[in-house]
This record gives sequence, structure tokens and C-alpha cells, in this order.
Amino acid sequence: MQVVAVNPPRVARGDEAALVIEYRIDGVTAGAEVEVLERRELRSGERSLQVLEARVRRGNGAHTSLKAIRPPPETPPGVYTFEARVSIGAAESRGSTASEVR
Repeated sequence: MQVVAVNPPRVARGDEAALVIEYRIDGVTAGAEVEVLERRELRSGERSLQVLEARVRRGNGAHTSLKAIRPPPETPPGVYTFEARVSIGAAESRGSTASEVR
């Protein structure tokens, strides 16, 4: 996985942020696509706050995927972890970044 980001990196409780994953797929037959599972998770320590999953079809090349997330209004201010996982069959790539909820 090349990039995992939260945009903006600071978000107010109840406001929306974009969870961005950038990754590359190589080795697929020209013109063909594979099923990709994109999983995003907002975490506070060991606790999962929100999970977003999407199954998409992708071919060779660089891909950017954005999904909106809205930390619940009752989320306490602090630094949270955004974890991303991209899976193609048994192959998997992971990444994470921190985000501040205020």
C-alpha cells in the first residue's frame, strides 16, 4: 500500500473526513479485473469505532479510493488510528495513520 491518509487530518466530532487509500495492482491480465476488498477501520486503542468495507473490481495500475467517515458526536477528543487493508484473494496489504478528533 502506498498511501493511507485522513483528509483533513483533524476533524471535529460529527464532521466528515475522507479516508484515503492509494495502492497499485500489477500482474493482472491486460484488460481483466480482479475483486479487491478495501477495508477501513477507525480505532481508539484496541477498540473499533467504525468499519467500512467495499468490494470493487480493479485492473492493473494505480488506484485511489476515498470513503467518507463521520466520527460519532459522542467520540471523546483525542488521537485515533485509521487502519486500512486492501485484499486480493489471499494477498493483503495494510497501512495505518493517526488522526485527531476534536
